[in-house]
Amino acid sequence: APPLPDSATDAPLVWLSQCYVITYNSLDYVLLLNQQRFALLTRSALDDNHLEIRCLKELDYQLGFANEDNITCGCLFGLGTHRVSEALDCLIVAVGMSNGHVVFFTERGVLLFSEQFSESEIYYVTFDQTEEGQQFTVVTSVDFFAVDPVGLHSTLLKAKSAIAKGEKTAEELSKTLEVDVDRLKPENGKNGFRHVLFTGMHYQSALEQYTNASMTSYNETISSAALPAYYTYMYTSDKVFSTFAWTTDSDKKKIWQEAIKYGKSFVPHFGFRDMLGFSSTPKKKAAVSQTSHAVTTRGTLDDSRLAVETALEASRGLVAVVDHIARIVLIDIVNRQIIRIWKGYRDATVAWINSSNYEQTALFLAIFAPRRALLEVWNVQSGVRAGAIHVDPAGVLLDGGVASVLCGPHNPKFQRDAFFVDSQGKFSRLVVPFHLSMIRVTSQDQHDQLLLSKFSSSPDLDLFMEVYSMLRTLKSKRELILLVLPLVNDSARLEKLLNAIPKTDGTGPVEELLVFIKRQLNIYNKIVKYNKLMVEKTSEVSESFFNEEVRNVIIRHCNDGDE
Repeated sequence: APPLPDSATDAPLVWLSQCYVITYNSLDYVLLLNQQRFALLTRSALDDNHLEIRCLKELDYQLGFANEDNITCGCLFGLGTHRVSEALDCLIVAVGMSNGHVVFFTERGVLLFSEQFSESEIYYVTFDQTEEGQQFTVVTSVDFFAVDPVGLHSTLLKAKSAIAKGEKTAEELSKTLEVDVDRLKPENGKNGFRHVLFTGMHYQSALEQYTNASMTSYNETISSAALPAYYTYMYTSDKVFSTFAWTTDSDKKKIWQEAIKYGKSFVPHFGFRDMLGFSSTPKKKAAVSQTSHAVTTRGTLDDSRLAVETALEASRGLVAVVDHIARIVLIDIVNRQIIRIWKGYRDATVAWINSSNYEQTALFLAIFAPRRALLEVWNVQSGVRAGAIHVDPAGVLLDGGVASVLCGPHNPKFQRDAFFVDSQGKFSRLVVPFHLSMIRVTSQDQHDQLLLSKFSSSPDLDLFMEVYSMLRTLKSKRELILLVLPLVNDSARLEKLLNAIPKTDGTGPVEELLVFIKRQLNIYNKIVKYNKLMVEKTSEVSESFFNEEVRNVIIRHCNDGDE
């Protein structure tokens, strides 16, 4: 067995903290990115608790990149197949580069295709699948690209087939194959993107369509035969905490209409101009050369906070956002509202967990607070903490990832799992029993109120910690502390009582109350100490300068006053 690490820097997990980690299908695959290398790990066929290296790839001469070009982000998604016997052709590794390129590999490390999206760094790439559709998104500092999934699927299949047959190389394919993209930018100018989430498609109802028409004009005519579909997004930036945006297929058509209007040869032709030798357009339209258009924004949640991390649960219409001031905000993306806020979680990470009971499914949010060495699981619907446990503060909370497949079977109800990796590299799955989803605040209040009423009817300081440990809500624990304060006459005993309260329970309102009481207790002790010193000094002065008769006169004067 290997020797134990001598310090935190020698722990096996240190190298993992220096990598960009992406997961797929409940940790069946783990992608590790670092500078110009990536490693794809998969579950061992002999032992599900171990991961083995599927491929280890280093960016080489095939791409023609410079030595200073590094990997900045990446994602994993399956490639759908036309074969009936299989649902997945292969797993695709997509990595974003610092030079603005996005490169696609197979799970075996075979280079398929690359496309340039920007002249600057790619912030991150994601593949999101919702109940209505799916989309591959490429994000830069000033805009983002919505890549058509059907076109991307066709391009990757063509590249994979041509390389397998030895017809062309990946570099040659990258010069001819295209991807259909929609280049979008914020409506309010350059704000510096931090996150862009594809939240699904919204199909406008007839009521919404007639309402919008009536607000435009009393005589507005609705000419659309089919209700339009809106591609909805939520993004965060350096200036705005979160913004909801949407676009339609008609926005894409505007670009082509403007191109035709000004005589630009962007319309596909049938090869006659190439045959005659006077073609003025390149054979490939690069994504970086596409014209960008503003995406319409609605419902901006403007705040001074900055989003540090996001976790999207598109099937429930929820997104959890961790900001830089130790708060976790739960946002309803359908109604564009903040529905819950957790405070005091600095440097936290979050992940979604599903718990099933036959066809019923409950959703939980796992929160890892490294500064407290605490891992919590919260019931999203009721807002009740379902459980908490002390963990390694140097560990990592990982989202297990979903089994999203490009142009594959329609299965929007993905299993969401979370895993905790300690500093020794041990992976642990978070399992939440389904019955914990039925816990409500009312049931906890009834349980706590019964205990508080029994304690108040016959108070006993010796039973304080026993009752305190049985309480379930922070509000009840705070009430018990206030209830016991009038019963304590000795400041030393009160201080001992407060110090006995576990630190894990000293969160939120309980911690604030304990800090306040200890501060007041400290002031009280100083006043008592000062009063004793003054009594001693007064006694010494009285004996030195006044005889007994004078002291009696002074005492009577102080007691009787002017009477």
